[in-house]
Amino acid sequence: MKIGDLVKYNDSRYPEWSSLVGIITRQIPGTAEYQRVIWNNGTHSTLPKKYLRRLDYGDTKRNFTKKQER
Repeated sequence: MKIGDLVKYNDSRYPEWSSLVGIITRQIPGTAEYQRVIWNNGTHSTLPKKYLRRLDYGDTKRNFTKKQER
C-alpha cells in the first residue's frame, strides 16, 4: 500500500464499515504500519494496515475492454 491507494475496511467484526471506500492520505511507520484514510462519507481514521484491503483498480481498462467485446 502507498499514499493514494483506494482501500476498503477489512474486518468482519464491523460489517457496516465494509461498504466504505477510502484513500490513503498518510502512512505512519512502525510495527502496525498505521494508515491515515479519508473515507467516502467524509470521515477520517487512522488504522493499522492489517484492517485495510487495497482495491485493485489497475486492470479496470482491460476489464472494460473485455466486456465490450462480448
